[in-house]
Amino acid sequence: MTEKEDELVTHVDQDLPGAMVLTSEFASVRVSADTEANGPRLRIENRQNGMVIHLDPLELASLTWLRHMDLGPFLDPSRTGWSSEVQDHHEGDEPWR
Repeated sequence: MTEKEDELVTHVDQDLPGAMVLTSEFASVRVSADTEANGPRLRIENRQNGMVIHLDPLELASLTWLRHMDLGPFLDPSRTGWSSEVQDHHEGDEPWR
């Protein structure tokens, strides 16, 4: 990978100390630690539509139990709203029904 390609993939976000931006040809997300809740969480923001999700350590650990093929439903644009519009998303929603 060239130095220019490395810059596109990962960089520290100057607007949010401690945050990192990960970018590919398909998506761009800002990732940071959130310590404002009852416990530490990972904050992930979709830079294309502004949607945010917070994942606690148990939720993150459970991702390691998955195989890549288990992520298929999350990558289906007809089910997850890959549009650039901000969607009405609430904690506890069940988007996979």
